[in-house]
Amino acid sequence: MLEDITGHETVDRLPILASGNNVDQLLAVPKLASGTGESIASAVFETLLQWDFLSKARGMSFDTTSSNPGRLNGACTLLEQKLNRELLWLACRHHILEIMLEALVLKSLGPSSGPDILLFVRFRKAWPSLNKEGFKVADDPILQKIGSRNVELVLSFAEKQLDVFQPRDDYKELLTLVIMFLGGIPKNGINFMAPAGLHRARWMAKGVYAIKVYMFRGEFKMTKKEEVAITELCMFVVSIYVYHWFQAPSVALLLGMI
Repeated sequence: MLEDITGHETVDRLPILASGNNVDQLLAVPKLASGTGESIASAVFETLLQWDFLSKARGMSFDTTSSNPGRLNGACTLLEQKLNRELLWLACRHHILEIMLEALVLKSLGPSSGPDILLFVRFRKAWPSLNKEGFKVADDPILQKIGSRNVELVLSFAEKQLDVFQPRDDYKELLTLVIMFLGGIPKNGINFMAPAGLHRARWMAKGVYAIKVYMFRGEFKMTKKEEVAITELCMFVVSIYVYHWFQAPSVALLLGMI
């Protein structure tokens, strides 16, 4: 969503890129009449037509917002219809991991009536009164389930990733929390950031919240069911999510591979 070139109206724009033969090219950033799959597919098709790329496009890379991969009215389906042929679908691995994390949150904590998760909202409200030195690392049974070898691998991986440039603070925060959860000490020492928002723009917010809630389980009151759910989430984040997230390639919103 960007301010229009003329006037002050906010408009929806779609960056369209193409890659191939060791070249990445921004083709256009057209204004969309709406955020529907039809509008997106038409914008991409017209752009490919202008660049004479209709016959060269081989695949699409996209996020998993419903307007893109929808089976009937998604942009990917409609673009294939406009091209009258199939393309390779390359869904953003970060978005796929987000869907997996959301599915586990739903299974563990149950459905939420709104965008917020009630347990995390309670934790955020309780944060100012919590003893920040009262945190606890993972219990031995949890570490045993993860496995000593895997604990060492995850610790080493998280530490190395912190030495790599990370474009966002929540990326760094998750890595730091994973290290502390496993009983390690980050290079910058033990430090906890205040709980932030849960909006979708913060990819790993649910994972960040889960580890914080678990580590302050002695300070923050939870039901037995909530404790079990939070433990399950932490196991997933530490054992699977963090490694695959930081290994996943970054992609553009909708990318034609030439």
